[in-house]
Amino acid sequence: MKKLANLKFMVMAMFVAMLSMSLTACSDDDDDDVPGVANYFIECKMNGGGLTNQELMQLESGLNSELSQITIKGATKSEAIYTFDEVILNLKRKVFVDGLPGISGTLNIAFSLKTTDGIVAKSAIIKVTKNGCE
Repeated sequence: MKKLANLKFMVMAMFVAMLSMSLTACSDDDDDDVPGVANYFIECKMNGGGLTNQELMQLESGLNSELSQITIKGATKSEAIYTFDEVILNLKRKVFVDGLPGISGTLNIAFSLKTTDGIVAKSAIIKVTKNGCE
């Protein structure tokens, strides 16, 4: 009986050891490190909304042109993220609050806050319909 208890204990110990090894990450899954102070910009990409590729490219180009006016120079990551969050909130509350006429379904607009080195610090998605946004 004691051998059975020891065997049970050994099997459980081996199971726990195998499980812990299988949950160990093999590589660094963290995002690229953003420098302490950097220059940032915001860009967007769009899809959906029942629009053609040409219409999507025109809308995307226009919005990216407007976003290019927002440059965040010499900021920490947290300062840049604060500005990015304010821009996204402003877009939701003022620009897309009533939706977009001429679209069908949902237009997905993905925004990225990037350093001038191309490192993504944060991203957000606004889903716009003809009646409003989320």
